[in-house]
Amino acid sequence: MPWAELWLSSQSGRDSVMMRVAICEDDTVMLKKLCGLVKKNFKINKIEVEIDSYQLGEDTLKHHRQKLFDLLFLDLIIPDIHGFDIAKYARQISGKTLIVFITTADELVYSSFDFNPFSFIPKLSYEFIEKRLAHVIKNVAAHLRQVEKVVLTLPFGEKKSVPIGDITYIKSDNNYINYVMGEEEESITVRETVSAAAERLAGYGFVRIDNRVIVNLKYVRRIDYHNHEVILSRSGQAFKISRRRKKDVDDAYIRYLKST
Repeated sequence: MPWAELWLSSQSGRDSVMMRVAICEDDTVMLKKLCGLVKKNFKINKIEVEIDSYQLGEDTLKHHRQKLFDLLFLDLIIPDIHGFDIAKYARQISGKTLIVFITTADELVYSSFDFNPFSFIPKLSYEFIEKRLAHVIKNVAAHLRQVEKVVLTLPFGEKKSVPIGDITYIKSDNNYINYVMGEEEESITVRETVSAAAERLAGYGFVRIDNRVIVNLKYVRRIDYHNHEVILSRSGQAFKISRRRKKDVDDAYIRYLKST
């Protein structure tokens, strides 16, 4: 039996990779196009999606109360309720719902920050919306991977689940490895190899920098190329990059920066 295993947990408590998405857009033609693009891009990112579409804010909020959408695409100019008000009430229903504003009103982008949106898509050309939406959903997929949980098997069979995004780095200590998390650098020790941990967390934004250390790219402040070190943002701690891992680290870091 493995010492650690991965499982998914969403805001509603269901063990599933299904994303519940709502799109609120009053223009019928644009609504149909957005539904198609959202479905296409979630499929590209290998995430199952259930899409509900609405033309009124009241309908969106009514069904959000019933279903708890994971992601809301909101046009700001809706006949019955302004998109910002939809976002405000949606936040009261669930603080975990991701919100993406889509609008022709570019001047409202700064006002939208008050609602902590995941992203903002200006309605320019269809080609621009298509490209921008693909980028946003790619980031949503990366975000989902970070909020998944790793279940660690501790001594005497005790289990502890930890959000993957909370893990700052993993470091080996003989036949054990330490999962280090949070600002206080809480450490959880499990009996496992670095190779097994690296394989298990592949695709979740981690990179192995030497034989003993794996870091979460989310918490890399910068790479010191002169001293061949990774500098972490939480603690300022520096880890040496081995020569044989240098290209892998560089490639992984560049991919991460491009995706954010």
